[in-house]
Amino acid sequence: MQAALNVSLSAQIALERRLTTIADNVANMSTAGFHTTQVKFMEVLQDMKNNVGTKISFVSQGSEYLSTHTGDIIKTGNPLDFALKGNVWFALQSPQGMILTRDGRFKIEKNGELVSLAGYPVLDITNMPIHLHQKDKNFEVYSDGTLYQSGKNVGVLGFYSADLSGGFIRHNNSGFVPKEEPLQVLERSYISVKQGYIEQSNTNSIHEISKLIRIQNEFENISSVINNSESSLLEAIKIFSS
Repeated sequence: MQAALNVSLSAQIALERRLTTIADNVANMSTAGFHTTQVKFMEVLQDMKNNVGTKISFVSQGSEYLSTHTGDIIKTGNPLDFALKGNVWFALQSPQGMILTRDGRFKIEKNGELVSLAGYPVLDITNMPIHLHQKDKNFEVYSDGTLYQSGKNVGVLGFYSADLSGGFIRHNNSGFVPKEEPLQVLERSYISVKQGYIEQSNTNSIHEISKLIRIQNEFENISSVINNSESSLLEAIKIFSS
């Protein structure tokens, strides 16, 4: 009885974490470049169901991972907006370390640095900030990330991959800092960048809402288990105390 109660409580903690993750996904439906956080949750619930009544196994909170599904690509016409094709990320320089993002909305600072809307320098193929001529509006980006101003090569956008199995920390919604060091991607035959476009959030609202409904049902099921366990425990106390 007590074991079932403890396992059910641990399941509630896992569900609460999942609920927080889904709420964050829904809140960023309109965030450019946002990729949803997913939790390996089905396995968590199945483990609980299989172990109750046979052996004690507390429910894990599950492991998080980023969905790499590409969001819709929309045209903006802004020459400083870029959308990526391929499982790679732009890299930004920040005090917290390298930030990876799919949000390709950039701007040129007065000193000529190409930066994100939050002001973080965009890194090139050598892991260095990109500098452009601030007043030169004749700006072009080739599909491989090569930057040109007035026909002159002025840099190459850095593309990065990351092993997220070790975990990651969200940064300003669309960005994240991986715990494992990102790797520079030099082979670009499967990668392309589109100028004048941005990638929208890859949040699927219908999918996320259906998961919310499912979690609500799981909460109700677990609450029922907890209530039954508490009733059985109270009944046992009465029997032993009589």
